Amino acid sequence: MLVFLMLNGVEVVYEDADLIALILGVAAGEISSEQLLAWLKAHIG
Repeated sequence: MLVFLMLNGVEVVYEDADLIALILGVAAGEISSEQLLAWLKAHIG
């Protein structure tokens, strides 16, 4: 995901721990696509 965004000129600003929690939450089914989108919107710099 981050590589795709980077290749398309989108900079995502995040702490490693936040990103790890996000990805693990998505993998576990605890984070919905809407929540993922909200996180991305909040972290685009």
